[in-house]
Amino acid sequence: AGVLLAVISSAGWWQSAVKPPQIVTNTVTQRIPETVAVALVSNERSEALWLTSLRLQSRQLAVRVINPPEQRSDRDYQLWLLTADGTPLSLGLLPQSGSREYRFDDAALAALDPSELLAVSLEPSGGSPQAGPTGPVLYTAALLMP
Repeated sequence: AGVLLAVISSAGWWQSAVKPPQIVTNTVTQRIPETVAVALVSNERSEALWLTSLRLQSRQLAVRVINPPEQRSDRDYQLWLLTADGTPLSLGLLPQSGSREYRFDDAALAALDPSELLAVSLEPSGGSPQAGPTGPVLYTAALLMP
């Protein structure tokens, strides 16, 4: 019995002595400056409808509905960037509730530098079938960049 007790005790000591090494990880956080351009799309009564923010380095567009516009099941609201020469460039469909995030391409990024204006048009469901708005332009908003 004594020998059995000694074997069991030494087995426990041996297992605790042979533990695998503890893994240590260090998290390094580095802030990368991000240029953000914002626009508040408002209606003719100055009621805010959508808040947009464009993160230029990560190429992300975030849109949040502030006050839902008139709900349309057969139509979509589409957001356009007006380039320096006035050419509209689609940034995507606007949500009618909640929020949505998009990624934008090189053409939109290149057009952002000189552009200062966003526009919202009312388009057929799924968006404009052409490279520009086909429905009425309902709202415009100044794009504020640092």
